[in-house]
Amino acid sequence: MRRFWVPPQFRSGISGFSAASGARYTIRTCGQVPLTHDPSTWPKNWTPAQMKVHLSEYMKPGATPNYESFASLLSRGDAASLATLARHYMRQPPDNTIESLLREINNTAVSASMPLQERTRQLNAADRALSAAGGKRNIVCCSSQRGTGKTQFLKWLVHMRRAHAMECGRVIVRCCDVVGHNGTTFMHHLLEGRPDMAYCVLVRSHAERVTGKTQDPSKYCDPKTGYETWMSETATHFNIPSDTPNMQPIIMLDTCELLAGLRCSVTGKAHNLLEAFCLAAPPPCGIVAVGCDAHINVIDADTLITNIGPLPPLSTDGFRKAMSKSWRVEVDEDRILLMNDWCCGVPRLLCLSQEIVTPGKDDGKLMSLHECFDHVRKRTQSQYPIAKKWFPHAFTCLLVASTKATMRGNDLIDVNPAWKHLVTDRQTYSDAATAVSIVNVDVSTNRVTVPPIAYAADRTGVDEEWSNMPIFPWQLHPLLDANVVKRFSLLTDVECMRLFEKAFLHAFYARYLLTHWKDITKQWVSLAAVLKGAVHHDLIPVLEQYEVNLSGGVIVDGQSNESVTGCAAYAATYVSGKGSRGGAASIWGRRKAIDGTTTTTNKEKIMTLQYKPLAIKIGDADEATTIPINADAMCSVAWLQRCPMVGDKQRTQLAECQQKNIINTNKMMRCDELCFQLAVFPISF
Repeated sequence: MRRFWVPPQFRSGISGFSAASGARYTIRTCGQVPLTHDPSTWPKNWTPAQMKVHLSEYMKPGATPNYESFASLLSRGDAASLATLARHYMRQPPDNTIESLLREINNTAVSASMPLQERTRQLNAADRALSAAGGKRNIVCCSSQRGTGKTQFLKWLVHMRRAHAMECGRVIVRCCDVVGHNGTTFMHHLLEGRPDMAYCVLVRSHAERVTGKTQDPSKYCDPKTGYETWMSETATHFNIPSDTPNMQPIIMLDTCELLAGLRCSVTGKAHNLLEAFCLAAPPPCGIVAVGCDAHINVIDADTLITNIGPLPPLSTDGFRKAMSKSWRVEVDEDRILLMNDWCCGVPRLLCLSQEIVTPGKDDGKLMSLHECFDHVRKRTQSQYPIAKKWFPHAFTCLLVASTKATMRGNDLIDVNPAWKHLVTDRQTYSDAATAVSIVNVDVSTNRVTVPPIAYAADRTGVDEEWSNMPIFPWQLHPLLDANVVKRFSLLTDVECMRLFEKAFLHAFYARYLLTHWKDITKQWVSLAAVLKGAVHHDLIPVLEQYEVNLSGGVIVDGQSNESVTGCAAYAATYVSGKGSRGGAASIWGRRKAIDGTTTTTNKEKIMTLQYKPLAIKIGDADEATTIPINADAMCSVAWLQRCPMVGDKQRTQLAECQQKNIINTNKMMRCDELCFQLAVFPISF
C-alpha cells in the first residue's frame, strides 16, 4: 500500500483500487495536488508568503531559508535545484517504522517480529493492563534479572499488540541506559529532580520526530498541556479517528533500575525517580517499566499498577522451540540438554547456542561438546562476573537454587561461616538479585535461580573463597565437570545413575548446610527442614522426629557398603554400586526425645540411603514408616536418571499406599518420580 503524506490543512482523503497493478491504495490529498517533501509536487503558483506558512514547521531548527529563492526556482520549474535547497533546509521525512522507532534501545540487532517462547502470559497481562478503561494512569512493571529478555519482550509487545499505535506516534520507547549516556535533555531534567519537565521534553521531542514538524515549547509547558498537544499533533498528522482501538498513548522505559535506585527530593514524597516520572505522566497515559529493579510502589487514586512478575527461565521444551522457531538454529539434543542445564533457562545465555554451530568458521560444523562447554563458560563469566565482596552471598544463592529450596526475597542470606570476614552487611535475596545480576528471585514461587555455568571456573587454591568451599559447583551439577562433558554422548544408563546419586547426596548435604548456617551453634538439624518441599506436607511430623549431623561433609567411595556401620561419623557417605546396582549412602542421624530435646541417652543412628525408585523408610527397625520423596524437588539433575512410566493401575495403587503413609516394600513398583529409600537403624556406641 502506497502512502503520500500531506499537511492536514490540505487533506480530503481518498482511497481506491488500482486497475493497472491490482493493488489497493490509500492517498492522502490536499485540495489540489499532494504535498510531500518532494518539491516537484508543490503547487506551481505558491508565493513566498504561502511557502513560509506551509513549510516553516518542517524546517530544521535554526534554518533561515530564502523563500524568494524557493518561489523563483519553483516558478521556473527547476526541480533539481529546488530539491537540493529542500534537502539542505528541511527535516528529513520521518521514518515511522517500528524498527526505526526502536533504535533508542540497546538491542537493535534482533527484529521486534522475532517470536518469543513462554512469554504469552506476560504479554497478555501487559496488554490487558494497558487497555484497561476508566481514564486512569495504567502502569505495567516487570522486574527481572539480566539476560531474561526484557528488552526483546518490550519490542515483541510493541510488534504484537501496539504496532499501529507506534507507527502513528502514540508509543514512545526509551532505554534509560542509552539516553543517560547520550546526555539527552529528558534524562538531564529527570536526574535533576524535575520529572514534570522531563515528561514534557520527552513527548515534545517525540512529537517532532514522528511528525517532522517543529513543536512549539509553549504547548508543552506542563504535563497535562504537553499530553494534550502530543495527542492532538499525532491525531492530526496521522489522521487518527477518536474511536481507533489500541491507540492509547504509552511510554515504555527499559533498564529502569537506573531510575529506581535514585531518590527524588523535589516531589515532597518518598518516591524514587521512576515513581516520580510515572506520576508526572497525566492520566490516561500508560507506562511500561522494565529492568532488573522496576518495582513501583505508589498510592494514587488515578493510578493502576500491574506487576507482571519476572520473565521466567525457559524450560527445556521452550528452549527447543526457541532454537527452531525464534533463532532458527539446528542443534542436536545432547547440546540442548547441556545448554539448558548450564544456563538454567536464561535466554541470553541460551542464545549462545547460535555461536556453537559455527566456531568462527564457515564450515557449518558444531563445536565439540568440550569446546561448547569452554565457549559458554568463558562468555558467561565475562558477561556475569561475580565481585569478591558478593561471592559469599552468591554461593549461598547457588546452593538454594541447586537444591530448589524456597526462600522469600526479603529473607536474609545465611553465608558460609568461614567467609564471615568477607561480609560487611547481611543482604537479602532481593539485594543479591539486584547486585549479582545472575541471581533471580521469583516472588510467585519463592524460588531462586542462577545459571550454574557462572560458577564453573576452576579457581581451586587460587582465591580464598574457593579454597574454603564446602561443596564445589560440579558436585551439585556434574555437567560442569569438563571430563563428564567430553563423554556426555557416550554415558551409559549406569553412569548417568551414578552421577545422579552423587549429585543428590551432595544436594542433601547442601540442604543440611543451609539449615545449619541459620544457627551455627547447632550441628544437629531437623530432617524435616532438610527435606522440606521434597515430601508430602502431611508426612512432615514423621520427619520432625529425626535430626541429622553432616558437619563432616560428604565422603565418596570411602567405605565398604557391606554394613550400615561403615558410615563415617557425622558425615554423608556414598559407595558406588557394583555392576548395574545403584550406590549406597549413609547419613549420620538420630531420633529426637519425645519432649523435643536431645539428651545423651538418645542413641545416635545411621540412616542408610539406598537408591530405589520409590520411597523413603524412616523409623526404628521394628517401627518403620515408608514415605515417598520426590528427588526432583531437591536436585537439579534428577533428569539424568528417569524411571519407566507405570500404568494407571499401578499409579492408583501407589497413590492409595501413599495416602496410608505405608508401602509394602516387598511389592515395590517402579514409578516416574525419582525417590530414595531411607531406613533408620539403631546403632550402639
